[in-house]
Amino acid sequence: MDSVRIWTGSNRVNHNTVMSQRYDELFFDRVSPEDMGDAHELEKAGYPADEAASLDALRYRQSVAPDFFLGAYLPTPRALVGFIVATLSPSPTLTHHSMETHEPEPKPSSVCIHSVCVGFAHQRRGIALKLLQEYLKRLEQMPDVARVLLICKAHLKPLYARAGFTEVGPSAVVHGQDPWFEMCKEFDRKQPSQATVLAALQAQSARPKPAQQAYTSFDHPSTDLTFDDQSVRYNTFKLTCPRPQCGSLILSRGVGTWVPPDDTTTTHPEIFTLPQSEFPIALPDGPTGWWLVKPSPMQFENIGFSRAVGEIKYLSCAECDLGPLGWCVERGPTEFWVNAARVGYRTM
Repeated sequence: MDSVRIWTGSNRVNHNTVMSQRYDELFFDRVSPEDMGDAHELEKAGYPADEAASLDALRYRQSVAPDFFLGAYLPTPRALVGFIVATLSPSPTLTHHSMETHEPEPKPSSVCIHSVCVGFAHQRRGIALKLLQEYLKRLEQMPDVARVLLICKAHLKPLYARAGFTEVGPSAVVHGQDPWFEMCKEFDRKQPSQATVLAALQAQSARPKPAQQAYTSFDHPSTDLTFDDQSVRYNTFKLTCPRPQCGSLILSRGVGTWVPPDDTTTTHPEIFTLPQSEFPIALPDGPTGWWLVKPSPMQFENIGFSRAVGEIKYLSCAECDLGPLGWCVERGPTEFWVNAARVGYRTM
């Protein structure tokens, strides 16, 4: 296309040159609630009707994950010309569930990108690649982000490859009529070696530790371990990792509610009824009580999660990985069950 020339009096201005200068001033910023209407217009123009997110969906994502809604803007006047929007999931791959929800816990997280949009009038100027590079640079500074996931159509795979993504393969997600391919960018988070972890535990074990007792040392756990508040029984003592070399604080006093051994309203995984000879403290032969923690893992001082086994995730000490200490459901858990016999009790 020939360049468009704009006449202003006797001065002739090349429109392409002006626009090129404006793109040199491109900047990136979080997309605000006030920009949701503009973002939705870009979304509708960029995707077929059966693939485009609704205005409500964009507003939801901005409200729950504002740090992951990044816009590309031109200045004076400030104008949104492109954006990337994502939410968090603990899943290492993209699923229908991870595309529909925002689950910032447990960590580390996958950033699940839903849209990469650039306005039609601003395409073929490298904005999408710059936006992706800026997005990844920001995510790399977030230690709890393990990877970035997205699905794209075949013709866009080279763009994401240039940004640093690797193709995983065809996606199981069905969205619209065309097939999708999953792309992934893993961050190289340096994990401590096993020797480093053991050395840290040994250093901790050399320090004086607050006393902790095992469940089996209490004659009447239902009363010895609890206090009553408006007919609800809570944990009297802090719950700790039972491994003597660790003893990390897991749950503060008064957070867990007591569920007695004879309660039948919840069926617990069979693993908690089986002997476990390698567990660092003696476990009772019969049924034990449970601590119910609600409504989110933020109630814990320290907790780890296993990968899903069936539809269950097991709880562990986040410091030394001892487990299982309890369990929760895989998807959208609001109840976290801690086995009362598999934790220590800090009585002083």
